[in-house]
Amino acid sequence: MRIWFNTGREHILASRTWEKVKKIKKGLIVIECPRAPGHVDGINKRAGYEIPVIYLYCPFKVRAQRMQKRGRFKHETIAYLRDRDNSEISVGMDKVIKRAKYRISNIGTKKQLEKNIIKLFNKITA
Repeated sequence: MRIWFNTGREHILASRTWEKVKKIKKGLIVIECPRAPGHVDGINKRAGYEIPVIYLYCPFKVRAQRMQKRGRFKHETIAYLRDRDNSEISVGMDKVIKRAKYRISNIGTKKQLEKNIIKLFNKITA
């Protein structure tokens, strides 16, 4: 199987991302939204070690309600949002989720999410 992340646009993005990450001398670094296993593999290859994947869990229904409330997708239907979800799964997002070393619930309030994230980051950096 050819990993498309190591060619073309994705390769350029991984390289640019890693060049920025290498310059950071301390602290916790978060790379948001790797959407396919190749994304994770590309960053791990450049890092020389396995970077832990963190999965923020939120059911589709809750995400769709939040997107509509924010007005992000004003004119799109729930079916359109479901199709967007399915397209991410089709490029391997489900495989990235299965690789997650940590999971955080994003079902509650923003404050609850912040507490969950801080708790996990403290655990990771301890």
